[in-house]
Amino acid sequence: MYMKTLEEKLLEDGFVKITNVFSRSQLERIKSSIKNLMYLKIEPWENRHLYPKDYYLLPTFSNDDWDVLSNILGRDPILDQELDRFFQNQLISSLLNKVIGSDYQIWELSVRTSNSTDKGLSLHQDAKGELGILILLDDQLSKSGTTALIKGSHRFPVGCRESGIEEFLSPKIMAPFITPATGVAGDVYVFFKKTWHGRVKKNKATLPTSALIFGLFPSAYDFRRFNIPKDILECIPSFTREHLYPSEKTSSFQKDSNYLMDKIYDPHFHNQSFFWKTTPKLKYLLSTIKKIYKPN
Repeated sequence: MYMKTLEEKLLEDGFVKITNVFSRSQLERIKSSIKNLMYLKIEPWENRHLYPKDYYLLPTFSNDDWDVLSNILGRDPILDQELDRFFQNQLISSLLNKVIGSDYQIWELSVRTSNSTDKGLSLHQDAKGELGILILLDDQLSKSGTTALIKGSHRFPVGCRESGIEEFLSPKIMAPFITPATGVAGDVYVFFKKTWHGRVKKNKATLPTSALIFGLFPSAYDFRRFNIPKDILECIPSFTREHLYPSEKTSSFQKDSNYLMDKIYDPHFHNQSFFWKTTPKLKYLLSTIKKIYKPN
């Protein structure tokens, strides 16, 4: 029986799960480093607006739902080495090269802890061209508090925001259609951030769970870079440093390329059914409903 490749599964579903990337010792080193880093400095979630948008050395921001530490590279040498090893893993490297090119750019590497009071996050999409990587740091055997994805939604010709659906659809409402990112610690999910995704509400009876969340871009796509201090850059292993803050060079990612990221934005790749052609009209209906139930 024919077995689909990782890139075929990613292109078909909008996400793919990869197992056996980390050894137990690697995972323990990563978790130990994360535990030490995450609680050095904690600020309320609302304080994130006090920092410049390109500020790199952010603290951990916390609220009732989650704790998030962004930009983890350059803060711990052991963690840096393990992340460098991850990006050079043959399986991961081969997939990334086919999806976003060998000169892809690392935008943000973060860690998120979903707390026992996590209310979840509605379905949404992120920036054009962004590829997500989710690495479970704890066993996530139930859907409680984990990322949820809508299979095949990267082929929808209408986005969450332009349809008006974004602020109405929770993973709970879409439960029959979601695929929760479950698995054991160390499992990896690679997904197009064009795929509709959110976070399932946490069951209060369950313990907090953590995951690494990465955002990568093809070199030809636009995104806001962080202002990384020189001394931080010098601490980062050369492979990840080059992808985090590349030297000037011509991009290999061209519009006539065969990279998968380009393909998912091609109108010929989109689902052209009658439903999706008429879906933009939903925005006006949903806006009217919102004005009735939430006039302010």
